[in-house]
Amino acid sequence: MGVSLYNGAFGITVERESLRCMSKTSTIRIPMSVVAVAPLENDNDTNFELLVNYLGVTDEKAIEQLHQYSEEYVSLSWLRVRFSNVSDTNSEEHIMYSAKAYLPNLLGCTLFVDKTGKRVQIVYLRLLRDLDSVAGYS
Repeated sequence: MGVSLYNGAFGITVERESLRCMSKTSTIRIPMSVVAVAPLENDNDTNFELLVNYLGVTDEKAIEQLHQYSEEYVSLSWLRVRFSNVSDTNSEEHIMYSAKAYLPNLLGCTLFVDKTGKRVQIVYLRLLRDLDSVAGYS
């Protein structure tokens, strides 16, 4: 049993272990492995701690950003500032913080766009903390 979407000429069915794409003339079945993605066990970090520890921002900048969007979102433009000026001459730590800011920005601009188009939920930072496991998301 799967979930199906059709628009007359094209259809997609998500099945247990594959994605089936159908047109009037052909069908393509793409195998997938399904793994649940969830925040880390015993995750007690507050949104403030996520911004300070995960993105390396100061306490003041984290508080300012949290107050802007009721402590549940961060601004996409604010995230862009975190990674826009990175270069190979920066410290490894700075480059890592920049990469970690880029990922929620990417999600907020493409997959999980909110109705304003200007922010992304902080909860996605929880799922992106372990960069080694992010490679398995698809």
